[in-house]
Amino acid sequence: MNDLKHRYIEDEMPREKKAKTLPVKAEEKDLMSNNDYLSMLTELKKHVLECQQRAATAVNKELIQLYWTIGKSIIERQEGSG
Repeated sequence: MNDLKHRYIEDEMPREKKAKTLPVKAEEKDLMSNNDYLSMLTELKKHVLECQQRAATAVNKELIQLYWTIGKSIIERQEGSG
């Protein structure tokens, strides 16, 4: 019975498809050198980091303004109730 169950599962599982390889022209094969790739990757990482830092700064600025407004509201209410 185990053999039948095992065979059934194998028959139902999809077969892997092999990727077709297309002929590539010599100049297309080497789109960029390793140095060019590393340089581009370094620049992209730098850009991502700079954007993350600007985003964090903007969030912090908004939070400081929010907390200041909350604090001001609390003080005004305390002073008003005397």
